[in-house]
Amino acid sequence: MKIPTPTAAALAVAALCAACSSVGPDYKLPAVAQDAPSRFAQRHAGSPLLAAPSGADAAALPADPWGTLGGDTLKALQQRARERNADIATAALQLAQARTQRDVAASRAGPALGLGGSVERQRQSQTDASTRILEIFPPASQQQALDIIGTPFTLYQAGFDASWELDLWGRVRRSIEAAEADDAAAAALLADVRSSIDAEVARAWLDLVAARQQIAVLQRQRSSATELHALLSARQRHGLADASAALRQRGVLDDLAARLPPLLETEAGAWRRIELLCGDMPGSLAAQLGASAGTPTATHWPALALGLPSTLATRRPDIAAAAARLHAATATVGVAVAELYPRVMLGVGYGSVSVGSSNFATGASQQWWFGASVDLPLFDGGRRRAAITQRELQMQQASVTFRQTVVSAWHDVDSAVARYEAERRRGDELQRRLAASDEAFVLARARFERGLSDETPLLETELTRLDAEREAIVSHAQQGLALVAVYKALRVDG
Repeated sequence: MKIPTPTAAALAVAALCAACSSVGPDYKLPAVAQDAPSRFAQRHAGSPLLAAPSGADAAALPADPWGTLGGDTLKALQQRARERNADIATAALQLAQARTQRDVAASRAGPALGLGGSVERQRQSQTDASTRILEIFPPASQQQALDIIGTPFTLYQAGFDASWELDLWGRVRRSIEAAEADDAAAAALLADVRSSIDAEVARAWLDLVAARQQIAVLQRQRSSATELHALLSARQRHGLADASAALRQRGVLDDLAARLPPLLETEAGAWRRIELLCGDMPGSLAAQLGASAGTPTATHWPALALGLPSTLATRRPDIAAAAARLHAATATVGVAVAELYPRVMLGVGYGSVSVGSSNFATGASQQWWFGASVDLPLFDGGRRRAAITQRELQMQQASVTFRQTVVSAWHDVDSAVARYEAERRRGDELQRRLAASDEAFVLARARFERGLSDETPLLETELTRLDAEREAIVSHAQQGLALVAVYKALRVDG
């Protein structure tokens, strides 16, 4: 069977459509995202001592940042969180919805085809308004016609039709552009959530390790303090000293004992946070987080060389998401503007209609049509103009949000770097204090071993050394947490 083709005029209109441009503003990345200085120090507030090093003495970020922090155990926990965390699952579902919506928008760019058919048994009314035309005939002819009309019959129908909107003003193209931008925003949001969850797992892991290290030092302090208390009590019993020294040491023991419960709660709290981030019930990760899992982290944290700040826009998915949302808002302005212009639809259809099956699909039962239709808006009380204004205001709001996201990103990075540099410098001082305490302990031991002093100076210097070690452990953990904040600010993806 032969299907009719569109006229030359329709083909000309279609060619014109292909050459048309989209109405509305085109998306451009705001200048604030391209305003990048040559060094991070030029985007630092406060003392230059706390800015990220930019010289040759600064090491680049590690190739495996999370592995540097916690090794394979931390990376395994982060992977578990990526697979089971509810926030990540929600963001992934939002991305799937955005991609489905993009496919829906893209489907409007092509023709719509339909195929249908039906078989119906019918009987028409002999008394409806359409039979009044029979009154112009003689009564005998009228009755004969009514008998024919009232006779039941079977109606066979089959055919297909196609329609296509000529996107002369870019309404469909702008809709697709907006849907693709929404898809990009959802993908960036998923990456942002994953990066944030990685950082939160790392923070909880560092808290867990630091608590266990402090508990170990505390146990050693209590052991040394107990020995010293026993020594002072023995000196008191033999009349070599009064009771004040032993009582003071008893107070030290009680103070050390009081420090243990908060550390145990800190350890348990970090454990629970990891399980919650991984979507597990309390106690489910005992094998991964048991006492043997609390291995020490890196002994020395790296200096920071963050590279050119212009790379910040590519590192942070929240900036990419804000840019995509601005892109989508810009495209929807074009959609609203296109609503002011006429819509042109091309259509074609072909089929067969027959009363009874004997004539179905014969030449006499064939029917077809093709043509074009125009929908021209004339008056709507200003609704379309108001819609354009609303979309333009939404675009301006998205632009403000984008700028604020970029500015907040700079402050986020600068704050994290300053905190890390401050903790690193503080840690260096505490390490020097620890080294001096070690040296004093070695001298006290040498004097004790040579018989130049009793155990008291030795135990006292050991307590001082252990206290310095505890502070160094706390500072080291704070440096690690500050480094996690830097990674989070840079949205490092391990």
